[in-house]
Amino acid sequence: MACTISVSLVSEHVDGHIGDDWEYSVTAEVFNPESAGSGRLDVPRHKLAPGSVQLPPNQRTLTLPAGADGGTVQVALTLRAKEVDWVFSDVGEHTMRIELKCPGAGEDPVTVEREISAHVEEKPRVLGGSANIIVKVRVSAASG
Repeated sequence: MACTISVSLVSEHVDGHIGDDWEYSVTAEVFNPESAGSGRLDVPRHKLAPGSVQLPPNQRTLTLPAGADGGTVQVALTLRAKEVDWVFSDVGEHTMRIELKCPGAGEDPVTVEREISAHVEEKPRVLGGSANIIVKVRVSAASG
């Protein structure tokens, strides 16, 4: 049987204050050991004030092929965030990897939650300031 990887966004928050209009995407790519599938979750422009933890708007789950059951896969997650400004939007990006074992037929799914963050600096530099946008992501491997 084939293994599938599901990726969903659990929560979001921002540390630091350079504005409260944010949009971002989380791209997932599955490696087993070569690229087995990829996709992206886009989160449209919305308000995200410093200090609050909230559910991301536009909730959905991304399901990707991962190859045969029973093996170990890596999932590369890339967060690309933009604090939207009138003249020049400020952008940050970060990639992390998660390793998961694909369960065999009849075994329970394997689920992990991780936080991925992107550092965003205010431009132009004379304005100063920076922020970290943090998104909690749930990644599950299941026998399909």
